Amino acid sequence: PANVEQFKADFPSGSRKDLAVNYRSLPELVALFGVVIGEKPTTWLPSRNERGKASITLAIADDDEAQADGIAEDIRWFLTQEYQLSDQVILCRTRRQAQQLRAQLVARGIKIASG
Repeated sequence: PANVEQFKADFPSGSRKDLAVNYRSLPELVALFGVVIGEKPTTWLPSRNERGKASITLAIADDDEAQADGIAEDIRWFLTQEYQLSDQVILCRTRRQAQQLRAQLVARGIKIASG
């Protein structure tokens, strides 16, 4: 976000255009992102046509420990439903948040690949 905000200062004669097409994510994830940021479902369009076996969970936790407990529980449940760890993803806003959550999940016995 800082790079985007700094763009006008760095390039005063430049122009910024929002992208309406997501070329990476499955349609289910694109739709979720639109809902989370408060956009209309048609604002963001996925370019990928295939449907995944996506199951998206949104939960609210009282604190970081409760969050890590809940995510660890969900990961274990998905493993019982024949999802592999490589089929699962956790979205974080920042690298620091991802690093902290990874450490908490590892401490709970979840083997997470770095990346």
